[in-house]
Amino acid sequence: MRHTYATPIVLIVLLALAGCGGSSPATVQSARRTPAPYLETTAVAGHKESVVDTALDWAERHAQLSEQLIQAHKENQHWEVQNRQLKTQAVELQGELEQTQEELTAANGMLVEFRSELSNWKKDVIGNRQEIEYQHKVEMEALYKILKFLGGEVPETPPASDATAAPATPAAPASEELSSEAEK
Repeated sequence: MRHTYATPIVLIVLLALAGCGGSSPATVQSARRTPAPYLETTAVAGHKESVVDTALDWAERHAQLSEQLIQAHKENQHWEVQNRQLKTQAVELQGELEQTQEELTAANGMLVEFRSELSNWKKDVIGNRQEIEYQHKVEMEALYKILKFLGGEVPETPPASDATAAPATPAAPASEELSSEAEK
């Protein structure tokens, strides 16, 4: 019997210590609404949110970051496609550039050749002009000698001969023949 009296006594002592004997239903509900102090603060210092609010915030952040990640993947794919297109275009343009460089090298060689031919032509024309001038001078001297031989009126001095203008071409033998005939 000893045990039968001890059980109700232990219950009474426990109820007195717990304070449940005189509490009203409003106090019990308010106790249920307030979270425990260790649940009130989150991992971020200074913020007092409930664990549920924190979980909802993190879920929202996760959703936003997932959308950003999807957008970043789409953007990355777009840039990869554009990069591939640019690489293809660069390869094509490189081939065109090499072909154009070959054409320019050939055209440059032709221009150098044309320039040398033009230079030679100018030399020929200038030389030919000097030769023609010399031939005219020789012809004028020969005509002077013929007129003198035939007894026509001629000035006392033959036309001026310019030694610097005469090229070193053997065109003088014709005038020597005429002068030898004039002496006879």
